[in-house]
Amino acid sequence: MESYLSVLLLLLVMCLAGVLGGVINYCLMPNEEKQNVWESIIIGVGASLMVPLFLNMISSNLLDVIRGTQTVPGDTSKLLVFFGFCLVAGISSRAFIRTLSDRVLNEAKEAKQEARKADEKVNEIKAEIETTVSPALANLELFQEATSHVERGKFFMDQNKYEIAREHFDKALSIYPDHKLALVNKAVCLKRMGDVEGALAIINDVLRRYPTFEKALYNRACYKALLGHSTEDVLADLRQAFTLFEVLRTLAVEDPDLERLRINPEFVRLTTPDSQV
Repeated sequence: MESYLSVLLLLLVMCLAGVLGGVINYCLMPNEEKQNVWESIIIGVGASLMVPLFLNMISSNLLDVIRGTQTVPGDTSKLLVFFGFCLVAGISSRAFIRTLSDRVLNEAKEAKQEARKADEKVNEIKAEIETTVSPALANLELFQEATSHVERGKFFMDQNKYEIAREHFDKALSIYPDHKLALVNKAVCLKRMGDVEGALAIINDVLRRYPTFEKALYNRACYKALLGHSTEDVLADLRQAFTLFEVLRTLAVEDPDLERLRINPEFVRLTTPDSQV
């Protein structure tokens, strides 16, 4: 029953924020572009209802923190943060929906292409060598096994069981050392355990291998901010991350890791919807 009520409360928050965001979006439009306030409201609510999908894509545990677990009570004060996310989504509704939709479709397309390539590779190997397990197939199996440990680690991390989560991330990396999601999630786990320097070291290693991995760039900016690195150093990573994935602007607005940048004019400009990086 409590779970049902919490879902209803979150839906109410999303709808209210979407309506308010849609009205603000309508008011901010140039007069020549204003047509129908109800259209802006409907689009604003639609964008607000997509916020849980966005939070899931960036591995945020905000909704779990609000709802709580069997051992940890929910933090209803975080509803204000969630409302802020939804409000920003409503205000920038058209850009938010377009960017998030493109991202989801691109990831689905990439996953389908990767799956097809993997199937083609396996079929080629089977045709050439019937009795020998090929290195490529063995590598794929190792990757899948490592990924299963990453998913378990994320589950335990969401339950605030960080030691167990780290063990699974380490296990994944022992099986497949170049698994970038295992590396990024281990860094997140270390940061939540208080080892921000260790988290930054891992992210630096990830970016040496994958210099355009937007999640790693964004996380590095957060870790640098927490460790007191120069503001320009933090903003440089944020600019690159926003260029690669526009929706990260919305996350940055309410991210507590970036609290000290809130009043910085350049940070405000970068996190303003539709701004040019």
